[in-house]
Amino acid sequence: MKENPIKNLSSQVQKNAFLIAGFSILSSFLGMLRDRILASKFGAGDTLDVYNAAFNLPDFIYQILIIGGVSSAFVPIFSSYLTKNKKKAFQIASSFFNLIIITILILSIISYFSAPYILKLLVPGFEGAKFQNTVTLTRIMLLSPIIMSISGIFAGILTTFKKFITYSMAPVMYNVGIITGIYLFSEKWGLLGLGFAVVLGALLHMLIQLPSAFLSGFRPTISFKLDRKLYLKIRSFIVPRSINMLVNQLNLIFITIISSTLASGSLSVFKFANNLATIPLTIFGAPFAIAAFADLSFAYNKQKMKKFNKIFSSTFTQIAFFVIPAAIMILIFRAQLVRLFFGVGKFDWEDTTLTLNVLGFLSVSLFFQSVIPLVSRAFFAIHNALIPFLSGVIALCVNVVLSLYFSKNLGIEGVALGFSISQIANLTFMLTILYIKIGGFKDHEIASSIVKICFSALLGGILAYFLKHYLGDRLGTDTFLKIFLQTAIPVGLGGVLYLFLSWYLGIREIDLVKNKLKKIKEKIK
Repeated sequence: MKENPIKNLSSQVQKNAFLIAGFSILSSFLGMLRDRILASKFGAGDTLDVYNAAFNLPDFIYQILIIGGVSSAFVPIFSSYLTKNKKKAFQIASSFFNLIIITILILSIISYFSAPYILKLLVPGFEGAKFQNTVTLTRIMLLSPIIMSISGIFAGILTTFKKFITYSMAPVMYNVGIITGIYLFSEKWGLLGLGFAVVLGALLHMLIQLPSAFLSGFRPTISFKLDRKLYLKIRSFIVPRSINMLVNQLNLIFITIISSTLASGSLSVFKFANNLATIPLTIFGAPFAIAAFADLSFAYNKQKMKKFNKIFSSTFTQIAFFVIPAAIMILIFRAQLVRLFFGVGKFDWEDTTLTLNVLGFLSVSLFFQSVIPLVSRAFFAIHNALIPFLSGVIALCVNVVLSLYFSKNLGIEGVALGFSISQIANLTFMLTILYIKIGGFKDHEIASSIVKICFSALLGGILAYFLKHYLGDRLGTDTFLKIFLQTAIPVGLGGVLYLFLSWYLGIREIDLVKNKLKKIKEKIK
């Protein structure tokens, strides 16, 4: 019998997604360790507000130019030429590389000198030394997008060649660099040392990918050999996608603006909670979307829409299988998680309470946030960046209106609530349009899986909730170990119940877990 190519392709997507997810788990762990170190050394106050605010301008440049350009233009175009003419593909890669580097250098220089004026708009609530420190730290961090732009091109090449191991190690090395930098530089230079720590992280992010990119055949040359047709094609990809990224960044910038006018530490609290809330997105949402993107692009380019539909639908339910129970557990154990990750040193009880409240509001939209990368990439695969842009504009408007309204009474918690609602609106709009564009999904299968997943996850969560209180009453919560046991045991048993119910109800995604356990068992033998 002939092998089913669609099944094999789906299996390959799963394999790549789990590979990326494995490294994402390690990266997320290191990211939480980084945040724990920062929280213990500085607490949720002015110092970390400055640190988090200083990220905005460098990250804005990187997200718009590199994430927007590489994900929407470079990968699809490079992959399409690679199947026809490898030499031409690498010539395009070199020209693209040079164009990006020159552009980001110009933007970084302009940003360096205009930082005081831009930051007056971004952090209107910062004054005196707090504002001046933000300017100085921002200027140091502007080295980061220059380095990350090089790394971004390497990442695009590696994902096209499906060299996901090296690609996935880059975020790990980024966090290793920052953690190392905190200890090496902050003791000597204080707040400014945190900026150099970020630069070190970016450098390691780039260096870990460099050998594999070169071994793949990439050799940058001083060349700009892009014919007019190709240039217009690249621009048609980059401009809409970059505008879409602009909208996404404006969401985060708006949060920074309003947080700067609230109580000291508000921005830090939001960042800590958001970093914790988005762990499932980092581990499952983004990896599955990244792994599926190249295959979605190939399927569309060959006009195999049934295959496109199959890849999208299966990836959607796979993300749901992992993220929905994770979101429920985060909501139930938000207090324990905040205390475990951040409740040390200068991070006091007031910081803890604010962070767990913000985390609760963010967890409500976690599933929606986790699916957005997949839906966005589905649009990019069909060469449509307009819809994600329009959806982003809608989400931005919802976020601005609701965050301003809720923050009047709820402070930073209100900002989190407004942001969550905006992300729900974002996914709802995009998913509706995509459904129409590709002629529907396997909607009955998706709906059936989602209902079963929600039911199983809810029962698992209920069990975990009662076990949490049972253990809390008997163990107490005055030490790290007791809080850990109060969290780990209920989550573990609730997870077991969720997996059992998933198997009993015939949720297909349970096969992913069974296959991974089977492979682990075979390796042990």
